[in-house]
Amino acid sequence: MKEAKLILSKALHQHPANAPLWQSLARHLLTMTTSSSASSQRHCMAAAACAASATKLAQAAGQHKTIAQDSVASVLATLGSEGSKINQSRASLREAQRAVLMCPGSAEAWTMLVAARVAAGHRHKDVVRLAEMWAQQAPPKVAKWLNGIARQYVKVA
Repeated sequence: MKEAKLILSKALHQHPANAPLWQSLARHLLTMTTSSSASSQRHCMAAAACAASATKLAQAAGQHKTIAQDSVASVLATLGSEGSKINQSRASLREAQRAVLMCPGSAEAWTMLVAARVAAGHRHKDVVRLAEMWAQQAPPKVAKWLNGIARQYVKVA
C-alpha cells in the first residue's frame, strides 16, 4: 500500500496537471486502512484535497465524464473525516450538491447527496423520496443502502 502511494506521488510530481492521477491517489488514500485515527484523518483530508484537484483539472480540461466520480470521492473524503461535525457536514453537503449540479443523471452523485443530508441530520420527506427514486437506478449494494435509509426514515416520521 505504501509503495502504491509512493508511485502515485512520484507520478504526480512529474505530471501535476494529470487529473486521473489525482483521482487515483484520492481513491487510494480512501482505501488505505490504518490503525490510528490520526493517520486515518490525514488520509481522508489528503484524499479530499486530491479529489478537489482532480475535479478542478478535469473541469479545466473539459473532461466532464470524470467530474461526478471526482466529486463523489471528495464527498466520501469529507464524510469520512473526523474534523468538526458542523464543518464536515457543510463541506460534504456542498460537494454533493456540486456533484449533482454537474452530473444530474448520475445515481452516484444523488446517492452522495442523500448520504451528505443524512450525515447533516436532515430528516425530511424529500430525503426519503430521493433515496427511493435513486435506489431504482443505483448499483445493487448502493440500492440496498438507499432502501435502508428510506425505511429507517419512514419509521421515524
